[in-house]
Amino acid sequence: MTAITFPMRRIARRHPGLALGAAILAALCLLALCAPLVTPVDPGFVDMSQRAKAPSWDHIFGTDMLGRDLFARIIYGGRLSLSIGVAVALIATLAGTVIGLVAGYVRLADAILMRIMDGVMSIPSVLLAVALMALSTGSIGNVIVAISISGVPRIARLVRGSVLSLREAVFVEAVIGGGVGTGRIIFRHILPNAAAPIIVNATYLCAGAMLSEAVLCFIGAGTPPTVPSWGNIMAEGRTLWMVKPHIVAFPALILSIAILAVNMVGDGLRDMLDPRAGRRN
Repeated sequence: MTAITFPMRRIARRHPGLALGAAILAALCLLALCAPLVTPVDPGFVDMSQRAKAPSWDHIFGTDMLGRDLFARIIYGGRLSLSIGVAVALIATLAGTVIGLVAGYVRLADAILMRIMDGVMSIPSVLLAVALMALSTGSIGNVIVAISISGVPRIARLVRGSVLSLREAVFVEAVIGGGVGTGRIIFRHILPNAAAPIIVNATYLCAGAMLSEAVLCFIGAGTPPTVPSWGNIMAEGRTLWMVKPHIVAFPALILSIAILAVNMVGDGLRDMLDPRAGRRN
């Protein structure tokens, strides 16, 4: 226990933003996972006698236009919003890393793959996601795929740039001279040296995915309204914004805190994994 605690304390002391962001994010994830223990209220329970009630002891975040408890819906909605952020980060990072590795090391593939990535990047991410959702049904899986596609080029270009610089390094030339195969060179020698920026940008993709999901819900192209998410809750309450702002304000606040926490983790990881930052510290 002491051996684990000491490095954690050291990281928290040298990178307080990383520690704070990770703590906030862990708390939000824990609340979402333990939602039935946090609140016994069914997030889908409709009570028309309690429509659009202001925050009170009975409903600490108030109720929405159908009398559903906002606190319960926000806690349960965190499961979907956070899951979409993590899923998009994993899928886009994995796909972008593979494309970037191949494009950066194989010159012929570079000319083809990066032109495709340039074409995808030329379309605004939200517009691309809306277009993809218009061609499919509004399911959770389709939302994840639509947002992931718009995030792949960002990782691909980042990895490609790292590979272009690393493949000219002395240690890579030595490995090539030793007769090592292309696949082993890419995944054993180049990928580990390009891992730091990939990890950092994955956190930013996670934050952007949660925001994109909320945007898609707000314009009616997101996850099904029957499944609570922070974006869906805000979308449903936008018609009463002027008279009952709490319906939008509370989920928007939680979403903002989650995005801020993820970005703090990303900034902290960047400082921690950057060798130049380490020397400055």
